[in-house]
Amino acid sequence: MTHASYNEALFEEEARVAEIYPIGMMGDPACPPDWLTELYEDVVEKDHPLFRDLPELKADADDASDWAEALVMRSRSGFLVRYEVCIRNYLSGPSVMYSAGWGLFRFGVIYVETIDEIGPAVLKLAREQHAAERRKAGAE
Repeated sequence: MTHASYNEALFEEEARVAEIYPIGMMGDPACPPDWLTELYEDVVEKDHPLFRDLPELKADADDASDWAEALVMRSRSGFLVRYEVCIRNYLSGPSVMYSAGWGLFRFGVIYVETIDEIGPAVLKLAREQHAAERRKAGAE
């Protein structure tokens, strides 16, 4: 798929890429960028997928500079991607009707190695979320 095709598919899935951060360009780890500090403060679950994908990050780190140093010491490249997916409220029963909108959405952060992985990864997560919402409503 091309980037334009992914854009259309993400539109259909009511999903979007909100932010992309290049890990290999963050600069001095002693003074991490604001986006890494915000991510450090937001990721509180010890089983967050980032800890699986980036094992050098530690949930019990003292601050964002520890994460920055770990990424730099590992010579990590790639991207951290913040994505958003509308929450669909499916009608119960064997229906495909739902209500959704950008006033109610889930967001997450994933790690990808290359820019070309972003579209497929976010699309997959959006489809998984919507499938779970359908199952929960009994709409399958």
